Amino acid sequence: MFKTNLLAGLAALLVAACSSVPPDENVVRADRKISGITFSGCQPSADSSPKLVTGKAPIYPVHRWLEREEGYAIIAFDITASGKAENFEMIASSNPVFYTHTRVAVTDWIFEPATQDGEPLTVRCQFRQSFSL
Repeated sequence: MFKTNLLAGLAALLVAACSSVPPDENVVRADRKISGITFSGCQPSADSSPKLVTGKAPIYPVHRWLEREEGYAIIAFDITASGKAENFEMIASSNPVFYTHTRVAVTDWIFEPATQDGEPLTVRCQFRQSFSL
């Protein structure tokens, strides 16, 4: 009887642990696609600002998440006339690993470039990524 109750309790605990939890849109997830971010304040100024077409959110550094450390990174980079990000620079970061994870994500982002007089233009932009639990 005790063995049966124990097995039933363990099975119930296992089912509860495996139940799906609704996603929290405020949590940065590696598989979460993002788009539509418009970058204003880029230099030189242009008729239209660059816009993120598609990309994945930066991954929260596992060892910082396990330590319950929140943080941020501010990076500068060029968005080229072809819509790629390059020439990265760390402006500020609460921990260098937040900068690294942000840079890795932005490297793969695809942009609609800024335009001047209808022509694509390379511009220098800044981006702030927050990492919160």
